Amino acid sequence: VGSTPPRTDILVNTSLLLDTLLSEEKYDRKLRPEFGGPATTILTDIEVRSFGSISETDMVYSMDCYFRQTWWDKRLVFESNELEVLSMDWKFLQRVWIPDTYFLNGKSSYLHNVTVPNKFIRVRRDGQLKYSM
Repeated sequence: VGSTPPRTDILVNTSLLLDTLLSEEKYDRKLRPEFGGPATTILTDIEVRSFGSISETDMVYSMDCYFRQTWWDKRLVFESNELEVLSMDWKFLQRVWIPDTYFLNGKSSYLHNVTVPNKFIRVRRDGQLKYSM
């Protein structure tokens, strides 16, 4: 049974789209969305995968979780008849603004790194970004 070959036209169009959206003239990853205007609202959620031991005396616990953040960046709005969402890997995160999130009173944390960082991001046509780690 033959398989459908990958649509290279979509791949080429996606590369051109990203190059256009992230050109140095249009996008500066050091500036948050709406810089100079209202604060950027970041929606967050945590899905707990497992909860480890709890030490009441040391006030310490451990857990494995998915941490997700969602925000809008009007600079990344795009038009496409074929693409509603761009799913990007961790390398794309180096090209866009992402929140500098921290946990108050956190003693330590780490991200799972198997062969590559365990992060990805989705960009919707309306400029919504969903970042998961």
